[in-house]
Amino acid sequence: MNFNIYKKINFILIIALIFLITEALIWGYGWRLSKIYTEIEILKYGNPGEGWNPMIWQENGIVEIIQEILLLITILYLIHIYFFIKKTYVEKLNLYKLFVILKIIGLSYFFLEEISWGQHFINYQTPLIFTEEESILFNHQKEFNLHNTSNLFNEIPRAIVLFWCSLSIIIIKIFRNNIQKHFQNMVNPSDQLLFLSGLILIFSIPDLVLTKFDIIDYSSVHTINDQGIEVYNFSSVIPILFSFNFFRLSELQEFLFIYYFFWHSYFFKQIFYNLKKI
Repeated sequence: MNFNIYKKINFILIIALIFLITEALIWGYGWRLSKIYTEIEILKYGNPGEGWNPMIWQENGIVEIIQEILLLITILYLIHIYFFIKKTYVEKLNLYKLFVILKIIGLSYFFLEEISWGQHFINYQTPLIFTEEESILFNHQKEFNLHNTSNLFNEIPRAIVLFWCSLSIIIIKIFRNNIQKHFQNMVNPSDQLLFLSGLILIFSIPDLVLTKFDIIDYSSVHTINDQGIEVYNFSSVIPILFSFNFFRLSELQEFLFIYYFFWHSYFFKQIFYNLKKI
């Protein structure tokens, strides 16, 4: 695999993102718009109840299944990298081995949380400590996982992952003269990852800003026009569109995080091929 393959796969990713965004727009807003623009047939694909396509965006939907598969592949690839490093017998790589171990542990936790520690497949009963409202580990979705119990296990880890995948390389490049080469390699094994960092920022910053300033108002999305027909209030719809909140944005973000981790792992391994030749 080389940079050309990386670029080709990213091209496919962009096409897939365009398709998903277009599908989400039509699903969420097409049906109501089809009552006004009756000649546009594709709008009739829209869902009268709006929202998003459950087959794509809901729990165990297409996006989540792809996430889980790619996450598992990344974990297995990291295990391969660990044993590859171990076989080099280079003493200075101990720090790298520790980094890979920590990454395996972190992504394994991510993976197990995504599948609710196997509950999505085995469908076993959720322990009472996660279902009783009085419990400190009360799970809002009544599932066996931690990320639906509190911000400590959800928002904080998510913020750390967002920072790592989007801003860490930029910061490393700014302060590279003051940072040891080993740490630079761990954070930024290749400048090619900047493309993915930018993509993650595109799907994160608008949502963070508009949510922070409470600009998104779902309650005023619909209004009645002069003919007494319920139509969209575009002053309310535009912030939703701009922030990509017309589908399950969190699911797409999680996919992009995992996609980033996969390619970070791939480029990280290339460093050791070069070291082995020394």
